[in-house]
Amino acid sequence: MISASASLQAMRFALGFSFAVSLSVGVSAQTADQQQLSEYTSILRQIEDVHLTLGQKQAQVKFQENEIERLTSEIDELPDLKAQIEPMLDVMVANIQEQQKYDLPFNAREREARFESLKSIMASEKASLGEKFRRAYEVYGIEAEYGTSVEAYGGFSPFIDKQGYRYEICIANETSYKSKECSLDDDQLKELESGEKQIYQIQDEIFDGDYLRVGRLALAYMEYDGSAVYRYDPKTTKWEELSGNDFLDVRRAIRIAKGEVAPGVLGVPVYVR
Repeated sequence: MISASASLQAMRFALGFSFAVSLSVGVSAQTADQQQLSEYTSILRQIEDVHLTLGQKQAQVKFQENEIERLTSEIDELPDLKAQIEPMLDVMVANIQEQQKYDLPFNAREREARFESLKSIMASEKASLGEKFRRAYEVYGIEAEYGTSVEAYGGFSPFIDKQGYRYEICIANETSYKSKECSLDDDQLKELESGEKQIYQIQDEIFDGDYLRVGRLALAYMEYDGSAVYRYDPKTTKWEELSGNDFLDVRRAIRIAKGEVAPGVLGVPVYVR
């Protein structure tokens, strides 16, 4: 027989097991509900995000439609704009050509090449109106800046019979490029002595002398060895040799413009129109 105490214990165990099972089932059900709630909340958020993204896309589309409408309107008006700008471009190009034709003969090759490039763009059917205007304005600005700047630069002799005479001195014999008469700079000598280049490959870099331009007021030329200095006379379109103080002033001004000596007041013979 089972004692009353054993029966009581068995009853307590059964009740405890039943309560534990009920509690476990209750917790599992609650966890499942929470997962479903979390999934439902996540879906709602995704739907909200989709609505937000869709609204943004619609706003972008509306903006793009407005831009297309605006651009279409501008394109419709382009013939009028083109009719106004093209004559102005023609005037700008003509002015640049006229300026170069009657100007002091400085940077001749560079300026001529720039002007030919401009004419090519103006004649191109592929170049847009904006591109043509930008290029014409750029060249116009460069030409205008010449009137307010000072520069010294290497170049070939203004006298046809002397052009390239320094190069001829340098190639007179195998060792003459090292001579004082040739006077190549350190970089040129390094290229030749290392065998990186042959002297004929730097012919375009062996200048006959230096030019000095002071705005559009003066243009002078000094032979590379400083033995002679000339000034361009726009009235006679000829180069005249300088002497005395004018000779010394130009030599010093060239050195200042090239940064070889400290800046100072330039004394150069100018032509007054």
